[in-house]
Amino acid sequence: GLQPLDLPQELQTFLRDKACADAAQRQKDYAEEAEDALEALIQTDFDELGVDRFFLAFAFEALDGFGRLLAYVHPEQKDTPAADRRPSFNERLLDSGAAYPYFIFPNVDPFRSRGSPIEAAAMASSPQAILQGSPRLRRARQSVAQAREQGLGVFNADRPNLFEPFELRFLARRSPPSRWLIDLSAEESVILEPTQYPQIPKAEDRLWLPPEFVPLFQMSGWTLAGDTQNIMASTVAAQT
Repeated sequence: GLQPLDLPQELQTFLRDKACADAAQRQKDYAEEAEDALEALIQTDFDELGVDRFFLAFAFEALDGFGRLLAYVHPEQKDTPAADRRPSFNERLLDSGAAYPYFIFPNVDPFRSRGSPIEAAAMASSPQAILQGSPRLRRARQSVAQAREQGLGVFNADRPNLFEPFELRFLARRSPPSRWLIDLSAEESVILEPTQYPQIPKAEDRLWLPPEFVPLFQMSGWTLAGDTQNIMASTVAAQT
């Protein structure tokens, strides 16, 4: 049988309130639609650009915990003027509401251009400083917000996708979320516990921090929300 999953009561209630009889079917339907949307983008680009190859840009982490490649994927455009190059498939899936954002430090701008996570954390004095230094991150957040306002893809008001992919992953593996969070819409330099993510209701406002990087942000003046020192220590221990 399934192992019990120890979650705070507030998070248990949040997840139960989202559940319904066809939640899994909705997830399957939207996953298939996202796959179809990506395949259509690829075919259109290949036909219009006359290419049949990809260009992959990697950041700090090249693989996730499941062994999957983490990359920004583009059609090959080396012969296309920079001003005319098409955005990555990642960005265009966000534009259409076919995918959720999942911004993870230090794999997103403005951090991935820094020499190390230490340098990246040092430049992050506040959520607004992070956004000010990254037009691409601002654009990605705006794309998701517009997709929500227009009811595109997973934000279809008539049949919304109830669970985000990361929620299904931690529920399936029977372990709480482990990455800490920054609210990109906030003014304060505060880091939330992993299970406090419902306090940031919009996915585009969440910047996820692997626990090993949280001390770097604390050295840059960030504080942990509430009395979380012991929780932080246990989370880091669980990751090692």
